[in-house]
Amino acid sequence: APKLSRDDAVLDWTRPAGELARRIRGLYPWPGCRVKLCDAEGGEVGRMRLVRARPSSESEGSRWSAGEITTSGLVQSGDGSLDVVECQPEGKRPMPLADYRRGHRWHAGLRLVSVA
Repeated sequence: APKLSRDDAVLDWTRPAGELARRIRGLYPWPGCRVKLCDAEGGEVGRMRLVRARPSSESEGSRWSAGEITTSGLVQSGDGSLDVVECQPEGKRPMPLADYRRGHRWHAGLRLVSVA
């Protein structure tokens, strides 16, 4: 198998949720799937590394574009939703997303953008 690089950890949110969850799990801790959290205007709200995620059967239809956070707190993917279970904010320890949401913005309309 070829060596992994940071480019391998770039997430394509139009892919199926199951594939994204496996990629996040497989590429942690290195190179790690890094994302930046952006608001509707494209301004950066924060950065984090995704540690664990799982596909979700909940779907809110085609209202949301790929990579956007839905009203239920899930991330829209190509064929459904991705439930982020654990994340690691930049410079911090890994934590459950529920704990992250208590102190940071994570609401509908925000977008996750993958960075290399």
